[in-house]
Amino acid sequence: QVRRETLFKASFMLPIEEVETGFDTVTHNRVVIDTEGRVSREDMMIFKRQYSSSIYGFSMSLDLGFIGRLLYSRDHRKVIDDDEELKRGKAALIALLPLLAGEVGASRARALPAWRVKELLVAWSDKPIPQLTHGRYSGYVATSLEVLAEYSDLLGINVSVLAYGVDEKLRDGFEKLRKRGSGKLVTIETEESWQSVITKLVQVYENLTKGKTAPAAASAERRSEGAPTSAPSGKRKK
Repeated sequence: QVRRETLFKASFMLPIEEVETGFDTVTHNRVVIDTEGRVSREDMMIFKRQYSSSIYGFSMSLDLGFIGRLLYSRDHRKVIDDDEELKRGKAALIALLPLLAGEVGASRARALPAWRVKELLVAWSDKPIPQLTHGRYSGYVATSLEVLAEYSDLLGINVSVLAYGVDEKLRDGFEKLRKRGSGKLVTIETEESWQSVITKLVQVYENLTKGKTAPAAASAERRSEGAPTSAPSGKRKK
């Protein structure tokens, strides 16, 4: 049996360290309509669900370099043409837009999240890069930059960072790296909206793929605010 592997990985959403998370219990009434359009009293049922509201952090990674390739062969042979590879890669990146806009969570018929993105940190390279620090932690920006800087220095690879909503944290972390002379191959760019970060990723991927360069491997980090969830543990189900 061959173990299945995915090129897209996502963590649990967890409340950030700095904010206390509150929980509320809501009573629902399940109504069943029979084949004649009448409410069936026998099938009606009262049930309770827990919801929470907080600022959540999570992390994601997407390895576009293996799209359409055999993962378990030694040569990772490509089994699709270039156009199909480009379409699949773009679709994966564009899908981040509805995902980060709130297309997540269980029981959305009665618990559609009240949601907005506060911070977004993305790193990409044409070579494999480490996973960024989970957005739950208050120092995730600085820690992520340190890991990327050391990794790029050791392997001599270029890494690009795109960010939204973390200008001050990014500036402080970048200055510390420069003072100790590390992270010279890491470039940082900020965007005015998180949507612009995704658009930039799509453009970069198109340029890399059309230029016959190995597709980018991207890691993303984000936080959201005020997202109710039906998960009793306070972790958002996906």
